[in-house]
Amino acid sequence: LVCKILLDSVFNGAFSICSSFTLWSMMDRDTVPQWKRKFEKSFWETWIMDWKTWPLYNVVCFSVIPLQFRPMTSGIASSVWNAYISHQSQQVED
Repeated sequence: LVCKILLDSVFNGAFSICSSFTLWSMMDRDTVPQWKRKFEKSFWETWIMDWKTWPLYNVVCFSVIPLQFRPMTSGIASSVWNAYISHQSQQVED
């Protein structure tokens, strides 16, 4: 379980943050320098928050939350996380 949580945070966390920032920059029609500025400003703070959030959630989910409620709680947690990433990707004004 610990190995799975670490791999998820290292690889999936970084990939999802990078892809989210890139996609939102594309939808905002940002130039490459604008995307780079947003990425440099927000990536590390967002990834650190990922490390603070998801390992704790996963431990609670797999040890406390009954199996039948895991999809619902994961959906709620993911929705909140996506709102946070969206907010982080819009932090730098043009």
